[in-house]
Amino acid sequence: MEYSNLEANTLLGYGMGLGIFEYVEAMEDARNRVNTLVRKLKDSSLLLEDIENDDGFSLHDVVRDVGRSIASRDGHMFTVTNNYIPREWVDKDSLKNCVGISLYNISKLPEEFECPQLQFFYLKITFEDYNQVPDNFFAGMPKLKVLHLTGLELYSVPNSIRLLVNLRTLYIDVCKLRDIDFIGEFKQLEILRIGLSYGSKIEMIPKKMCNLTGLRLLDLNDCSILRNIPPNVLSTFTRLEELYLPDGDFMKCKIEWEVEGVNILDELKHLKHLTALEISIPDDRVLPKGRLVSNKLERYNIIIGKCNSWFGLNGQTSRIVKLNLETSSCSDDVQKFFSILDREGFPELEYLHVENSPCFCTVVDCLESESCHHFGFLQSLSLYSVLNLEMIHNYPLKADSFCQLRTINVEECNKLKKYLLLLHLQSSSTS
Repeated sequence: MEYSNLEANTLLGYGMGLGIFEYVEAMEDARNRVNTLVRKLKDSSLLLEDIENDDGFSLHDVVRDVGRSIASRDGHMFTVTNNYIPREWVDKDSLKNCVGISLYNISKLPEEFECPQLQFFYLKITFEDYNQVPDNFFAGMPKLKVLHLTGLELYSVPNSIRLLVNLRTLYIDVCKLRDIDFIGEFKQLEILRIGLSYGSKIEMIPKKMCNLTGLRLLDLNDCSILRNIPPNVLSTFTRLEELYLPDGDFMKCKIEWEVEGVNILDELKHLKHLTALEISIPDDRVLPKGRLVSNKLERYNIIIGKCNSWFGLNGQTSRIVKLNLETSSCSDDVQKFFSILDREGFPELEYLHVENSPCFCTVVDCLESESCHHFGFLQSLSLYSVLNLEMIHNYPLKADSFCQLRTINVEECNKLKKYLLLLHLQSSSTS
């Protein structure tokens, strides 16, 4: 395995798939446990910080080599890098007792891999045009629970992969594939991440994924070629706790949210256990009426309209809403959108960015609300070119409204008359 640019998110999937988190039922609790462990290892210098990614880390060579030695001796886990074959592999009995294998840059894979006890398998290829996974390669891994494939270019998926019926975690990263229907065979799957590189021929989630009724995490964030999600697929993931859809770059993300006369976004309401969501909806006209998602969300990044995905993001918050409603019809439903942001739709909102939204004269319309307790967790407010905005709020607010707000940025809001005055602001700017 490559020991740089690792992420706690990836470890979470490994741990959940292998069932190593005892007495942990919720994904969020397991994530907190992983983050705590990674933080402790960083504090003790056993893991190195990734300066570009708070979630990332790397291993020092010495720590890596010691870890490999311990794992291969006590845990029957082996690593093969750049065609270096360990002595243990000469003895086929060692492979039969092996529970974890990591292959990195192997020029040729064996026709069959007899590892009846194998639970974890990682395969990363950096060679171009590598399409040589033998058809029976996965047949000897009946107990496999975690499969992580990186960098593969396969014109056809090995038939034997469909035999991995006990698979619980599947990561497909930077792979060029023409078919992912096989994923629907993994009915025990709980964690699924698909990151397809350009050149893949897959623009629609296969309908066979309806079989994955036990899915708890679905990550399609790096699957920007995705164009369609068939109706009645998302709604079958009734146990889903975390959903990450393609990134918020509206120039790349072109998912059709209305398919066959069905609004796919309506299916989000069926995901009663959803606690984490990342989604980009370039056209606000397809927004369903009422609440978009469950009120159990704890982490989210919601982009509605053609917002600049980088604008205002600092990587320090996990509750983000960005809006550009320039195409909206200024209907009553849209005008009331702000009034339900922090009360129903997106609890404990921390970051709010609004741009080019002509419908709004005020951010908080207390006349439409039962009370004026608003945005108690909001830390940053950004308003850009909201041309008809006249005031932040139209009625005196309660003391706990905006009580966490530290930063406010206002640009090109020329009608704004009544500015928010809060003593605890650390920074503010207007232009």
